[in-house]
Amino acid sequence: MVWNPRFSDRLNERRARVTVADLPAHVHDRLRHYQAAAQAKNTSRSYRSQLRLFKEWCERNGYSHRPPVPPAVVAHWLIERADAGASRSTLAVALAPINRGK
Repeated sequence: MVWNPRFSDRLNERRARVTVADLPAHVHDRLRHYQAAAQAKNTSRSYRSQLRLFKEWCERNGYSHRPPVPPAVVAHWLIERADAGASRSTLAVALAPINRGK
């Protein structure tokens, strides 16, 4: 077989387009399991709390909290949290579960 660099480039392009969303559901479940196991319990508790606050805020303001959440909605929520006095580190923790699509 003769090496064809164009074939290799096309193969790499296809691989680059595969995302977590493309994986089968059972793989998603295993991925969530391993992610949860990798986090400290307090981190998971904090993420759950922040996600609950975000969901409640979305419901009060007529937004969907289901992924993918538009960046403008997340920015609106973070601005309101910052205006209420949330620290930069609190905002980073608040953003983490949304970015993970939990």
